[in-house]
Amino acid sequence: MNNKIIGYARSNHEELNTSIEEQEKIIRNYVEENGNKIIKVFVDKGKSKKTFSRKGLQAMLKYIEANSSWVKSLIVSDITMLSRNTDELRSLKDFLKSKGVKLISLAHLMSRCGGKPPKQQS
Repeated sequence: MNNKIIGYARSNHEELNTSIEEQEKIIRNYVEENGNKIIKVFVDKGKSKKTFSRKGLQAMLKYIEANSSWVKSLIVSDITMLSRNTDELRSLKDFLKSKGVKLISLAHLMSRCGGKPPKQQS
């Protein structure tokens, strides 16, 4: 398959979420198990999900803008790593769709498939 995929991980020291390192491991394992290549994982350490003004998130959006002809998917461990603000999340999803980039939340896939993410579809 060998799709070009990027990831995003975020942690906030006030939350009890999975560490950035664990999120990256989960993302990389999923991508490799599906025969794909992770190009880059963008990170924001100690940043709140309440705003899109995060250095890693903004760098990721610029990267997608500049490379949308070959970036095919964005993978996150959980959609809440991007935002819990419905309007911002909708705006991000619209942006990704306009660039032909599929958003994959591993937590969502796992909840639908009994705790283990399914293989990616071609």
